[in-house]
Amino acid sequence: MPRNIPKTFARPESLADVERLLAASDAQSLIYLAGGTDLVVDINERRLPPCDILVYLDRIPELKGLSLEGDRLIVGSGVSHARLAASPEVRAVFPVLAQAAEGVGSPPIRVMGTVGGNLARASAAGDVATAVLSLNAEIHTLGRNGRRVIHGRDFHVASRRTLLEPGELITHLSIPVPPGPCGSAFEKLGSRKTMFIASVSCAALLRLDAATGAIAEARLTLGSIAPTPVRAPAAEALLAGRQPEEAAFREAAEAVQAQVRPRTSHRGTSQYRNAMAGALTVRCLRRALENARNKEVEA
Repeated sequence: MPRNIPKTFARPESLADVERLLAASDAQSLIYLAGGTDLVVDINERRLPPCDILVYLDRIPELKGLSLEGDRLIVGSGVSHARLAASPEVRAVFPVLAQAAEGVGSPPIRVMGTVGGNLARASAAGDVATAVLSLNAEIHTLGRNGRRVIHGRDFHVASRRTLLEPGELITHLSIPVPPGPCGSAFEKLGSRKTMFIASVSCAALLRLDAATGAIAEARLTLGSIAPTPVRAPAAEALLAGRQPEEAAFREAAEAVQAQVRPRTSHRGTSQYRNAMAGALTVRCLRRALENARNKEVEA
């Protein structure tokens, strides 16, 4: 069987070029290439869907921005995992995002793979996607109908499916920095120590009340236990207003285990993955609390 080879190749140098390309083309199948760490595998294994235009994004500077702007972190979709993991701003403000990025694949994959690619791939085990869901991020896009903003909680609709329309491109993420003492953390488990797809992953964020030290807000996201990364609203509600203590963390873990129903797969039995979802919840909450308290000391 012949490979699905793109009919046309484009290499825009700005988002304005992308807009002109979309306006001029009635192509039904347009695929964006950033780092190519997944797409090249699809081509080699003959899994690439029919493609009229392959658009290489490496020359677009607007996709590579990474900065703190007021009370928001702006992350271009073309920012690599390696750059995200190494960024002092990201590590200081959102350790969960840096920790997720530094666990992606191998060093060469982290150098090439991008934030936008990880999100658009829509894998239930996507490390960065799981972290992003815990951050209330806004996902900014450009498509045939112009620009729009998609809330992170709505972006993934099913396994390998997002709200992106044909030809729509993720341009950047806008992530609000929570007020007051806040900490976050990411953990994942797999079958080996390096270069593994998570059997279970967890991202946690805790915002503390500066006056009382109680939990003002909690966010918990689980990856690789459902068709998409999922938040744990019952566990989050249980933690709100409580003192950040071990007993509260364990109750939250029990709420997570009551919510998730991972299937048995080559990555582990349903019972094992459910138990590990609870264990990772406690570990991430502990690390998020430590991170938040360290920020209090620094302040």
